[in-house]
Amino acid sequence: MDPPTDSQALRRRLGLTFPLLADPDRKVIRAWGVADPAQPISLPVSFVVALGGMVTFVYRGETVKQRPAASLLLEAARKARRR
Repeated sequence: MDPPTDSQALRRRLGLTFPLLADPDRKVIRAWGVADPAQPISLPVSFVVALGGMVTFVYRGETVKQRPAASLLLEAARKARRR
C-alpha cells in the first residue's frame, strides 16, 4: 500500500539490490486473495516464488504481527532454487 516513492526510498536506505514493488490501488493483493477486508492493507502473507514464476511456499499469518521466521523463508528459498 505504500506509494512507490516510499518503497524506493526504503530500497535505497537498506541498500537492497532487488526491486520493491508497490500496490497503492490494491489490485495485486486482491488478485492474490490476500486483501484484509477490514483494513486497506494486505493480510500478513509471505510467498516464495521460484524462477519461472511457480509459487513454492506460502505463509499466512492471522494477525499483522504474525510473520514467518527469516530462517523459514530462507529454507523455502533454498528449496525453490533446487527445483
